Amino acid sequence: LAPIFLMCDSNDIYVNTAISEPTLRQPAIFLSDAIPGGVGLAEGAYIAFTEILKACLEQLDSCGCREGCPSCIGTVKKGIDAKKLTKYLIKDLLNN
Repeated sequence: LAPIFLMCDSNDIYVNTAISEPTLRQPAIFLSDAIPGGVGLAEGAYIAFTEILKACLEQLDSCGCREGCPSCIGTVKKGIDAKKLTKYLIKDLLNN
């Protein structure tokens, strides 16, 4: 949902998540500009971070799927409870 807040294409940003990032020892979301040299999208995401997370949590809660689907999570690997893990990550980030 970050592209909606940043008014950009989803291909303009890179996003990576970690349930337990080894260096930080906590859940983490990494977002960077995909445009060489950057155009401020990462900074914009930082500024709107809480609102983006709240919108993501709302999307997860409103989706009727059980384990995660392209509508709420994106691409999902079989056997991984992506929806549950994503909700855990978002709630943890909102509480910190």
